[in-house]
Amino acid sequence: MNIIQLAELLSDENLAEQYLLKHNILKTFTSCDKCSSIKVSKISRGRYRCSNCESEWSERKDSILHRQSISASQLLGIIK
Repeated sequence: MNIIQLAELLSDENLAEQYLLKHNILKTFTSCDKCSSIKVSKISRGRYRCSNCESEWSERKDSILHRQSISASQLLGIIK
């Protein structure tokens, strides 16, 4: 990654999150951890919801960003 690509990622939070998803730092959820249902959908504010048991969780769950107040772009800036 060159400095221009890094600057683009640091200036756009959505691009930074996509980069972290692509490199498996953030997870994409396809099933519920509580009930193992595959009826999971993404809802507002970057959260996921299970249609079966109605549990909700953050897209940062089980990642390095879980319970941290740092943004995805800030994490990329620190790493790079």
